[in-house]
Amino acid sequence: MKNTFKPILQDHKQVSTLLSSLPKGDDSDAIHIQALNPETMNRGPQDVVIICDAVGYTDALINAFKGLHGLFTRHVPLTAREVMSEINNTVNPGKLNFTFLPIDAKTITQQEFIEALHAKAIDSQTKDLQLVTIDYLKQLDEKDMAFIFKSA
Repeated sequence: MKNTFKPILQDHKQVSTLLSSLPKGDDSDAIHIQALNPETMNRGPQDVVIICDAVGYTDALINAFKGLHGLFTRHVPLTAREVMSEINNTVNPGKLNFTFLPIDAKTITQQEFIEALHAKAIDSQTKDLQLVTIDYLKQLDEKDMAFIFKSA
């Protein structure tokens, strides 16, 4: 029977729960993965991985960040790559590197999810990943987003 991990897109707390099940390395490990934590956002450069559904993620990313520092109010990018480029050039540039991880929550297994996270970490600039779901970001207003990403 295939073990399927479904709730990752539904609740931000599920990210924390999943991360607590990851194998723990020692301090010499270069990769650190944790759920988004505003208290640690000022510890230097970090990668923010936005976990989103595999279908419709470009629009979801636009809707989550629309209005923050004027993002996506004058024109709408056509691709997710353009969306991420604009977010990275606008929201705390140089300190935060935003990327996204589209998954199919109905079919992905926990092992596949862990492997996808490790692939993101290996490709990241900092090896220090902060994870957040797109559903969580869409619940926030501009003030909350600015506070979380320290970009008042």
